[in-house]
Amino acid sequence: MLLDPSSAAPDHGSAPHARRERRRSRKPALTRAEAARADTRTCTILEAHNIDFRPAYETVLVALSTGAQYPLKETRDRPLFAAQLRCRAAAMCLTFDAYRQRHDLGNLRLIGLRPRQGKARPGTLAQALAAFARDYDRRVGRLVTAGTIRPMLSVVHIRYDVTLGLWDIHAHALWAVADDKVDAMWMGLGTKFADKWMDGNKVKRPGAAANYCVSRVIDHREIMTWPEEAILEVWNLPRVRLMRPAGAFRVYRGTLEGKKVWREGHRVMVEERPDLGPRCKAAKRPGPAVEAGRVVAIAKRRVAGEETLCAVVKRPRAAKNAHGIDAGAQAPSRVRVDLAYGEYRRNSPSADPMPPRTALAPCPVVPAAPVTFAPRKAARGALRALPPRKTWMLAAWPPGPLGRLPRAIARRLAKPTAEPP
Repeated sequence: MLLDPSSAAPDHGSAPHARRERRRSRKPALTRAEAARADTRTCTILEAHNIDFRPAYETVLVALSTGAQYPLKETRDRPLFAAQLRCRAAAMCLTFDAYRQRHDLGNLRLIGLRPRQGKARPGTLAQALAAFARDYDRRVGRLVTAGTIRPMLSVVHIRYDVTLGLWDIHAHALWAVADDKVDAMWMGLGTKFADKWMDGNKVKRPGAAANYCVSRVIDHREIMTWPEEAILEVWNLPRVRLMRPAGAFRVYRGTLEGKKVWREGHRVMVEERPDLGPRCKAAKRPGPAVEAGRVVAIAKRRVAGEETLCAVVKRPRAAKNAHGIDAGAQAPSRVRVDLAYGEYRRNSPSADPMPPRTALAPCPVVPAAPVTFAPRKAARGALRALPPRKTWMLAAWPPGPLGRLPRAIARRLAKPTAEPP
């Protein structure tokens, strides 16, 4: 695709606003075997430094026919891992292809920029990324205000120069620039960047250009030669936005929330999800609890070399003893408060909640408290408390398995009072 800017020195002799066009170099895509080797080396280095890179909840596939369990090897959502970056890039490319099918991108151009500070020393990657983002926002913001460009997407690539031992970061941006405003774009960028270039003239395949930008944030083929200190520095980076949709594309991505987006041949289909209505939404409950955890889906998965109908189970992962990491059980997300009679909570726990601060090993789930009343008892109490014109509420929102009623009904029920001695 694009020529890697680290392999070419900036042209200091040319004018700041001169055209700098570069042709794409044909780099083969990263294979799954190469991605697996890169992730294995990264995980080995993190484990050697006692860093916990696994998610808090692990996924287990339970074959419904045999009951065999197949834990999945998952990592946290970081671009340092090739598998996670591939998933994030695929989601971004899917929405970009949906956008380009419905909008004219005839003036789309692929621009490359390098920070004015040049290559960064080890230990200063976070500061270099922050300074680069400030310069980009300042200069590009002025071009957008002047109407010179219409930005669509910008992605920062992180490279490591093994020969010099320095960080080499640069950005690729997809901008819509008219033919009569290209010179104004170069003049607006000025000398605020060490190097700036454009891939040819206009982008003929916007989908391929977007895929190149988002799928090569980190070159996992070159990461095999990185020293351990470089991998640890990328891991310790704060949450930085390396992929940044902008302009009309960002607005369009916001309209896709709650919609179903999928590929069908060479086209991307967008469909509105059916509205379940208030009754179905109120009746939603967490998935059934099993010995291995909680079921989140039932689908066919490839296990042991064949397609098998499996239950996708999420369960808390047993924490490992690591330096600087609390190995104890995590505190609950909210304080547990005993519910009053008939009280309803939107995110109330299921019938068999996981007891807090217990061992995280797979074991049978025990109810937190015995059930002292039945749903029928709560329904009869609601019928007596509600006026006749409000009895339809009980038919629309029936009580749950523990007899908890919706808040609109529960607040009309009389609270039990203690009998006088």
